[in-house]
Amino acid sequence: MNLEDIKTLRDLHELVKIGMITEGDFNIKKNEIINSQKPVSSDDRINLIRELHFLLQENIISEDDFNLKKQQLLNSQTISSGMSAVEMVQEHTSSSNTESNAQSANFNSVGNDSEAVMETILHQLNVDGLNMKITNDKLFVNSAISNETFALRSVNGVGIVDMVERFNQDLKDYKAKKITSYFILFIALPGLWLVFADIIVGFGILLIIVGIGGYFLMRSSYPIPTLKSAVRIMLHGTSRDFEFDKKSPKAPEVAKFVALVEDTFTAYQKNN
Repeated sequence: MNLEDIKTLRDLHELVKIGMITEGDFNIKKNEIINSQKPVSSDDRINLIRELHFLLQENIISEDDFNLKKQQLLNSQTISSGMSAVEMVQEHTSSSNTESNAQSANFNSVGNDSEAVMETILHQLNVDGLNMKITNDKLFVNSAISNETFALRSVNGVGIVDMVERFNQDLKDYKAKKITSYFILFIALPGLWLVFADIIVGFGILLIIVGIGGYFLMRSSYPIPTLKSAVRIMLHGTSRDFEFDKKSPKAPEVAKFVALVEDTFTAYQKNN
């Protein structure tokens, strides 16, 4: 296992979230990666263990997965710094446990998922179903489709993006549906002729109802697409988008919140 495998696990976990692969598919690949015995340099071993610990905090791997791979790495040769791999990881784990214990003493629930967060909420946003809160070391996001928690150490940045690619695809689909709706409307033309010619009037009325009704039904089921915006959270090797309505009166609050979050990231990185 190497650092590239860490990125692979994160990418695969994102595919599970969006439904492109199943949890079973992910677990098969995860076990294959965890059990792999790729050569790792002395300098990379401690970085690998640290990244594995981040994956554990992000619930991408289990505690058993972490302990298994950690032991495999610890059974390798001594790190060149003079401190053994065991000693360095024990120091890192002890520090992490101390930090976790201090955090858990100050945690309370957030949103509907009752997930623990620190009492000290630095900044908070609530705009049209998108709720975001940032504490000293975590970012919590509750949206209409998911509730997620991100450790600040795993976040590379945050920003606002326009979903241009999705808009272009929606516009393309809309135009195709529009053309189809016109073809459906043409069904009413023979019906009109039958009615005015007083030939099979009942069947003509049926064609008119089907044509006009089908036209309006299709048009109403496929509204004119609009350009969506999203708060993008950039992680190691991937990103997560959380949409909001840019035309909402509260939309400017999103930009303000993102600016405050970026300041918090900067302060966090300086202190860690």
